[in-house]
Amino acid sequence: MGEIYAHRATVYITEMESVMHRALNMAFINLNHPAHFLGFGPFQVSVGNFVIIAAMFLIFLLAIFIPFPQGKDE
Repeated sequence: MGEIYAHRATVYITEMESVMHRALNMAFINLNHPAHFLGFGPFQVSVGNFVIIAAMFLIFLLAIFIPFPQGKDE
């Protein structure tokens, strides 16, 4: 009986690995390469992190400058 359970676990792990490999192959961006970095004086940041920081900064600025919708004054 122990062999049956061990075999089922092995099949389950193999199926999980297969699903993960298919998901990785369908990625929009190939992450299987060294990272690219930008240098700003003594600071160094990866391009991916720089894009995230820039998007967060843009969203922050939009939240400050776009006015809130106002209701009807009665």
